[in-house]
Amino acid sequence: KAMIWANKKDFILNKFLTGTGTPLQKDIDVLIRVTAKNSPVHGISLDIIDIEPSFTVGKLQLKIQEIENALLAKGVFDKNKSFQVPEYFTNVAVLTPKGSAGEGDFKKEADLLEEVSLCKFTYFFATMQGLQAEDSISKQIAEINRAHAEQNFDALIIIRGGGAIADLSWLNNFKSANYICHSKLPVFCGLGHDRDISILCKVANLNLG
Repeated sequence: KAMIWANKKDFILNKFLTGTGTPLQKDIDVLIRVTAKNSPVHGISLDIIDIEPSFTVGKLQLKIQEIENALLAKGVFDKNKSFQVPEYFTNVAVLTPKGSAGEGDFKKEADLLEEVSLCKFTYFFATMQGLQAEDSISKQIAEINRAHAEQNFDALIIIRGGGAIADLSWLNNFKSANYICHSKLPVFCGLGHDRDISILCKVANLNLG
């Protein structure tokens, strides 16, 4: 059993938030400093007295590098970059979380193009946060490629708004990146803010975050 006492709570939570940009939450690897106690009644317990945010950030970066190395070993890391970007766009597939702020911002501009019949946008929706993200994104990329055979998309755009480091970390998965590498059309990524680089951005034809 490990505990954070009230007199240390604000210090630890604020230090982690400031250092990583995300609140302390489950399913995050952390490096903590503890003191151990052994009670004849309650057994061994730990008091958490400090935390090292740089460890968590480093673990996320290490995961990105491990996936990149695996894709490089398969010889597919730059495969999507081999597509020539079309000079004009008339038919585009868009993958985004349904009802997200990113979708709303994108549609403000895209709807204007559709209104004057300059470009058609077909929307597909995937979960991009949580345990379902990897399968959800991959499944929809596969579906878009199947639809591409009939609808002949010029490109696939993947978008989601910014967020905490832990929220965006769900984008760093091998399966989704591999699907992008093997996509039959160029993939453009607009994921998070300029400072947010995921493995999906790195394997895409263009990173527009």
